[in-house]
Amino acid sequence: MILRIGFFCSTSDNRLTTNRKIKLQNLSYDNVLKTFIKNLADLKSLLEYSKNHGFEIFRIGSNLIPLFSHEKFKDSWKYEIEDILKKEKHTIKNYGIRLTMHPGQYVILNSPDPKVVKQSIAELEYHVFVLDTLETDLNSIIIIHVGGKYGNKEKSIERFINTIEKYPNIKRRLAIENDDKTYSVRDVLQISKYTRIPVVFDYYHHMLNFSEFDLDELIQTWKDRIPKFHISSQGKKKYQHSEYLEKQDFTNFIEFLSPLMKSDITIDIMPEVKMKEKSSSIILNWIREHKT
Repeated sequence: MILRIGFFCSTSDNRLTTNRKIKLQNLSYDNVLKTFIKNLADLKSLLEYSKNHGFEIFRIGSNLIPLFSHEKFKDSWKYEIEDILKKEKHTIKNYGIRLTMHPGQYVILNSPDPKVVKQSIAELEYHVFVLDTLETDLNSIIIIHVGGKYGNKEKSIERFINTIEKYPNIKRRLAIENDDKTYSVRDVLQISKYTRIPVVFDYYHHMLNFSEFDLDELIQTWKDRIPKFHISSQGKKKYQHSEYLEKQDFTNFIEFLSPLMKSDITIDIMPEVKMKEKSSSIILNWIREHKT
């Protein structure tokens, strides 16, 4: 088993970030372009940092191109930004780092409100635009949660499935993650069975929202792609992520993966902790220690 690791969006001190924003009231092409150029420059710096430190995954911030999915964002701006992205695609691909994205909590495909679903689809189309323009392969996934329960969990699952089946161009890049309160790994595997969308396993969420499932079944949802897992430790409060991953949580996670230990499978791990690259460096050393 080969374990790879990375970090997300920015350095822990935020000096390098792919997530600069602009306010809607300040939306203009000049402001979008200025912010996007800074985010893009930092993306290359973050990939350089990752390569130099042995990290092989990076999650791009959803604000790489601020407000791209908003209805007031003009199509003419999109064409110009697309040209800029295309010019950087070879540089970015040459780092050899798996890129992923993870839209925020407002992407809810199973909402009973059509307006929310419409906005969610627009946001996902933006994420697809970024990864497609960079010509990344289908290991560059867009990770989402299922959404709410809305008083009827089965109906909400059905609504999620019916919605995503209408958008095959989005679906081909999607992965669904178990959450900490409503949709367990077992629930997400049920959805994957019908949609063939791979499942991102979040270990901390699983501890908070436990269900019985077969690890091999989860791995099989990825077919010929590399499975991606999330790990974190509890912060000061329940449902809050810690600054660093606790060593015991890493040990427990490795034990959980023990059935795969003698296989030649590659698994990507994204620590969702506040100290980001600093914690990932520690975890990378733990991985090296574990191999020896």
